[in-house]
Amino acid sequence: MRLSRSEYQKRYKSKHPERFKEQRRLYRIRNSGKINERRRKNRAAKKVPKISKFSHKYIPEPFSGCWLWCGGFHSNGYGAFSFHGTTLAHRASWMIHNGLIPSGMSVLHRCDTRPCVNPNHLFLGTQSDNVQDACLKWRMHYGESNGMAKLTSDSVQQIRSSPLSHKEAASEFGVNRGHICAIRLRRRWRHI
Repeated sequence: MRLSRSEYQKRYKSKHPERFKEQRRLYRIRNSGKINERRRKNRAAKKVPKISKFSHKYIPEPFSGCWLWCGGFHSNGYGAFSFHGTTLAHRASWMIHNGLIPSGMSVLHRCDTRPCVNPNHLFLGTQSDNVQDACLKWRMHYGESNGMAKLTSDSVQQIRSSPLSHKEAASEFGVNRGHICAIRLRRRWRHI
C-alpha cells in the first residue's frame, strides 16, 4: 500500500522532527530558485571584500611612516574594525598582512601611535611584554598620577630624609613598613 504525500509527511514528521524541518527548508529553497538567484546576484554585486574596505580607511602619514586610521574608534583611542572576530584595527591589519595571531599574544606598536595600522610598526608579544614595553617608554601612571597612590612626591621626600624607623614612618604616613623600605631603597617612587 502506497501512502499519500500528506500521510507520509505526518508519519515522518512525528519520528524525525529535525530532519523534517531541514527537508522543508531545502524544499522551499529549491522551489524559490529564481528569486534566490536574483537575490544572490544583487548581494554579490554589492558585497565588497573586507580587505579592500580596510585599505580605504587609513591615510599614510609621510613623515613618521604611520598609517593613520580614519574609520571608527574605540573609547581607548584604538581604531575599530571587525575582521575574523577581532574589533581592533591594528589587530585586523596584522591579520591581513601577516596571518592569524596566535592565542595569548597581543599586537604591540613600535611607534606608540594608537591609530597606526602600518604592519611594519606592529609586532607580536605577550601581555607581560606589552606592560614591560609601556614601562620602558614611561607610558604607565607613576607616582601621584596613579589613582591608587596614597603618598605624594613631598611625602616621599620626607620619608627618605626622615630619621624615623620604618615602623614609625609607616604608621605616620599610613602605609606598611615594606613600602617605606622600598621607597628608601628607591625600588618604588624611583622617578623622584
